[in-house]
Amino acid sequence: MRLAARSSRLRTPVSSTLGVTARRPPGYPAGLSTVDWHATNRTHSLDYERSSVLALLRGPLLSTPQGWVLLVATAAYSCAAVAAALDKWPPGFRNKETAVALCAAWPFILFLYWVRDNSPSFGASWSKAVWLLVAASAPCIYAVWAAAR
Repeated sequence: MRLAARSSRLRTPVSSTLGVTARRPPGYPAGLSTVDWHATNRTHSLDYERSSVLALLRGPLLSTPQGWVLLVATAAYSCAAVAAALDKWPPGFRNKETAVALCAAWPFILFLYWVRDNSPSFGASWSKAVWLLVAASAPCIYAVWAAAR
């Protein structure tokens, strides 16, 4: 008897326990709380806005084309930053400090662009991967353009 009474209290919709009337989305089944409806409809989408950063890094960073482009660009710019710090800076840059600063900061800028461009779903998209590749190659394009002038 106690178990049945307890389980019926747990199934009470959140809107009725708080005394707030919530707007129901279209197709909302009767007897289901708004929180439960959103939880059941969110299971198939990739919603990483409310997840931890590690879940974001393990999930879309390693499994989407945009994540692969970001990883390759980060590795390339890290190697270029180390090379620039060892007095073998990339051609096209006027001095060593500019090359080191740009190669060290560009992966962080790319990460912020990746999050902004792919939020909230972080689904796989080849067109977004191409645009991220263009953004990743922008300093190289500038260096070639500046060397050709």
